[in-house]
Amino acid sequence: MSGDSTTREANAASATEPGSVSPRRRPRRLLAGVLALAVVAAAVLFGRDLLASGSKSTGVPVYGRVLAMAKRTVTPALAGSTLTGDHLDIATLRGRVVVINVWGSWCDPCRAEAPDLARLSAETTAEGVRFVGVDIRDNIGAGATFEREYGITYPSIFDGDGTAMLGFRPWIPIATPTTYVLDAKGRIAAEFFGQTRYADLQPVVQQIVELG
Repeated sequence: MSGDSTTREANAASATEPGSVSPRRRPRRLLAGVLALAVVAAAVLFGRDLLASGSKSTGVPVYGRVLAMAKRTVTPALAGSTLTGDHLDIATLRGRVVVINVWGSWCDPCRAEAPDLARLSAETTAEGVRFVGVDIRDNIGAGATFEREYGITYPSIFDGDGTAMLGFRPWIPIATPTTYVLDAKGRIAAEFFGQTRYADLQPVVQQIVELG
């Protein structure tokens, strides 16, 4: 009995040593790694050059890119009914920098990034920036609950079957969430795949507001 007890205590101590990885965390880290590889593979498949840099807030890789003026060749189309029943067409927002976030209430990274997006939207409204969400492959009730829960006040187009984003071809979303920044001419100026954090998105939006 004493030998078994000693073994259990030793195992417990080793599991909590600094630098050790809890068995419960291993599946999450493995899943995160698999998802990251999937995003990179999809980006290569669709011909998208990814910039993988460390997040300013966490050090976790951020997958995305900011495009030079000469490479802003896609002016996407997006229109539809919002979760509140209004019609929205992003063409009416030309002349403004527009942040478009593709999300779903079923998506854990979307929940994680929602507070940062709500914060940045509130902070940049006075500068003329507009945020638009696209609630993809969801239902209206769940989407509306998500917005209330996370304090999302900007409109979200409901895209239950995933067809609304076809107007972004050839740069349709390759992951959920995906976040685009459109310049004042309506062109895709930046895109991010996966969870987007305030510290990473804010300077990009500011740069596009100030420099175009």
